[in-house]
Amino acid sequence: MDAVVPTKDNIQLLCSSALVINGHGSKTVNDSIDIENHILLTPHRLEVPYVLSMDFSIESHLRQGFLPWVHNGAWTVYGLRYGTSHAPNVIIQPWSDGELLSFSRQISNDPELWSKIDGMSGYYPERDTSMCLILRTPDGTLSYLDWKMSAKCFEEIGANRQLTGTFKGYVPIFLYAPQVAKVKILSRTTLNEIMDSVGRIAGNRLLLLATCNTGQNNHHVSFVRDWISIHRAVTLGAESCDTSSVG
Repeated sequence: MDAVVPTKDNIQLLCSSALVINGHGSKTVNDSIDIENHILLTPHRLEVPYVLSMDFSIESHLRQGFLPWVHNGAWTVYGLRYGTSHAPNVIIQPWSDGELLSFSRQISNDPELWSKIDGMSGYYPERDTSMCLILRTPDGTLSYLDWKMSAKCFEEIGANRQLTGTFKGYVPIFLYAPQVAKVKILSRTTLNEIMDSVGRIAGNRLLLLATCNTGQNNHHVSFVRDWISIHRAVTLGAESCDTSSVG
């Protein structure tokens, strides 16, 4: 997909290709990132440390164009069209220390993985030929693998607990899985790294950061099981977002 610059006429196009970023998030200090032409949605201002509560998956509704309400507030929107070209960075880590191994085995052996989201059956790499595995190389740069090579890497990790051969020493950090509107976190990464990689792979996107942003004096934020259109959530978030202290 070619780069899309957000305007009032094509905002729905960006919404239809939105991605959810899940994992454990923690606040960075004095680290501002360039939004470029992405739109970033968060359940609270990233300038404020917060703990997010949610007990349900939002990807299925997201693919239909809906987001949950945010308790005691609106979504916060970061993006050029909404008055800021920068946002605070966030460190994002997988749900557990063994996430890479367990997920590698799951995606390689479970034909029902994420089938409730996309309504399809069969092994996920074969259902999403646009998926891409992003790895950090031994010298710190990033490498991008197509769906076939990604599947082989997951199989190898599932069998041997690590990558060998060509990719020995490489570390998978996240999986771009657009079929189910996910950025699956596999190793420690940052919001900046994700935004830059997604831009390289697929152009501009609406990114939903559904992680905590923990720090000192955390606020509590929760989602409500009451759904609002993405377009409306962006509009409300833009109206209520105070970005005067961003970047």
